[in-house]
Amino acid sequence: DDWARLAASANRYAVGGEPFFDFEDPGAYELRWQSEGDGELYMLGAPHHNATLVEGVAGPSHLVGAKGPLAWVSGDVWKLREALPKIGLGTAAFTDGTVAADDVAAIAAQCARDVVLAAPTTSAGYGAYGALYFEGKELG
Repeated sequence: DDWARLAASANRYAVGGEPFFDFEDPGAYELRWQSEGDGELYMLGAPHHNATLVEGVAGPSHLVGAKGPLAWVSGDVWKLREALPKIGLGTAAFTDGTVAADDVAAIAAQCARDVVLAAPTTSAGYGAYGALYFEGKELG
């Protein structure tokens, strides 16, 4: 029961968090929560979290958020894995003629210019990769 789980875990709550990315394991990342209080930390995961959680799902709920059904997730760290598609200038759209050769050259030139320009990020300081997660949320 949702109310029983909420009552049992009410003494511990999240006060912040940040993503952690392992550059050696693309697609794997963690959401590390900062919390206060005692007991097990339970929160409600949105469908896009629950679809990628590797561990920590404590069970379904009867609650629905703006993005769909929510599920109970336990723990200070959520381990997730995204199925990343292959991308790059060598993928099909760039090699089969879908994208014009002149456009491919222009995109490659712009990418080369972009990678040398570190940009400050609003969430995590100058050039911080972890900020991309939250800046996407700021833009969305």
